[in-house]
Amino acid sequence: MIVCPHCGKSVPPQMRFCPHCGGQIDVDFEQIRHKLAAEKRREEAMEKERRARKFLITSIFIFIAALSLLLAVPRSIPNLCAYPVYYAPPQKSAFDAANWLIKDPAEIPRGQNSILSVPLD
Repeated sequence: MIVCPHCGKSVPPQMRFCPHCGGQIDVDFEQIRHKLAAEKRREEAMEKERRARKFLITSIFIFIAALSLLLAVPRSIPNLCAYPVYYAPPQKSAFDAANWLIKDPAEIPRGQNSILSVPLD
């Protein structure tokens, strides 16, 4: 559709005179081509903006999902600091170990082949 230069109303492109005001319409094909090209550029810009908005929304959704997983996964792993730590007591000498393990000193083997060659008393 072309716009009548006299009254500003829409006129079909094949008309030479405006059906509303009767004014002559000079069809300028160069002007029509520029209008069509401008309309096409505007539609392409709108489509590009639509794709950019869709990409942004998808990126935000993926970021939030990844952040949720990142924050949720460590909570599902048991906290290792909450468990008590058991460790071996310091090493005792052979004399202390013998007294600690065997209540009756008579049961401790003595002699040269014995592990404990020190007298207990």
